[in-house]
Order: sequence, then structure tokens, then C-alpha cells
Amino acid sequence: MKDDPKEWDDLAGNFEHVRVEAELKALILDEFDPDELAAENLASIRRRATIRDAMEKQGTTWAYYPQFDARRNTLEQHLP
Repeated sequence: MKDDPKEWDDLAGNFEHVRVEAELKALILDEFDPDELAAENLASIRRRATIRDAMEKQGTTWAYYPQFDARRNTLEQHLP
């Protein structure tokens, strides 16, 4: 941050910053497992594809457009 406080220059891969880059990478890998994250992401994509396919077969959609008639008040529109 001292060498590039506004982060205009990408200092990654710069020989002068190899130590800092290695430290930051180690901190990230201590907290996160890239393979586990990739597997979770792929599973999420597959689940959403299954839901999308089922909704297409059912003719349903995620979109919801509530009906609102500005000429009537809210109670009249939502109470029997």
C-alpha cells in the first residue's frame, strides 16, 4: 500500500514485492480451500440448472409481477 496507495499499478509478480505477495497468498490459503470452493461452485451451478430445467418444463418463472391498480387503495386490492 505504501508503494501504490491508490492501487493504480498492479504490483503482483513484481520482484520487489514477492515476499508480500507470498504472505498474502498464504493468508488466503489458510482460510480458504480453492478446490473446495470450486466444487461448491460447480454443485451450485448444477442445482440452479436443475431448477431452471424443471421450471421450463412446468412453464414457471422466477419473475413476479404483482398486480397493482393505482385507482384502488391497498386494502381493497388485497382483502376479500
